[in-house]
Amino acid sequence: MLCCGRFFNCCGGRFKKVKPVVSAGPKLVSPQYQLKEPSREVNVLDQILKSQLEKNKQDFTILELAGGDGTNSIELARRGYKVIFTDRDYSYLPDKPENTFKKFQDSITYQQLNLSENISRQIITPVNAIFFRLGIHFFGNSRIEAMAKELFDTLKPGGVIIITAKSKKDPLYLQSEHIGDGMCKVNNYSRNFLDLGTFDEYFSKVGFLRQSYLETQEILYKDPYKSDLITLIYQKPADGQPVKT
Repeated sequence: MLCCGRFFNCCGGRFKKVKPVVSAGPKLVSPQYQLKEPSREVNVLDQILKSQLEKNKQDFTILELAGGDGTNSIELARRGYKVIFTDRDYSYLPDKPENTFKKFQDSITYQQLNLSENISRQIITPVNAIFFRLGIHFFGNSRIEAMAKELFDTLKPGGVIIITAKSKKDPLYLQSEHIGDGMCKVNNYSRNFLDLGTFDEYFSKVGFLRQSYLETQEILYKDPYKSDLITLIYQKPADGQPVKT
């Protein structure tokens, strides 16, 4: 089991301690493009891994899903981890992937990955941790339910996953048109606003243990308002076996 007390306050909010429950080509931009600041979840994941690591961080591999502009993968590599950067294409990277990750070419590998298809079949070698920020809420509940099992299978025993998604506490959720399977239509975009119960229903069923969660507000992209987000940390049991409920 993870010790969560060390990182309750490391990401600008407070984790709530709980009992565990059972393509088009690249769009290139100027080489002078400046990457954004890493997201707060990088610090959280780093603290988790530090708390359970007894050997070199290079023995650990972190899979980033929906990696966007590569900022978080680069920061994790800078801290000494091996990282697999994935996204459906490389259009959000500031340059070609071989240029974006050149400084960390020994630590970062990259591949295109379609979240609509089985993740565990696209990532052949299991990883120690998964970093999944702001990607899962683009899918309906039926896909998220299937994805939970795929993520479980992608992790090594004892591995952890940190997920951030749009929360049902976001004011836009109440203003949205519900179009089925958990999806909502907002400003001509479709997304899924999620909550603790939905995540626990799907992730605990396949064997994940929830360690903690965090609710925050954050300005995303160029939005003029703060979005309500939920971040959860789950662990795959060390023996790799589903928890009996």
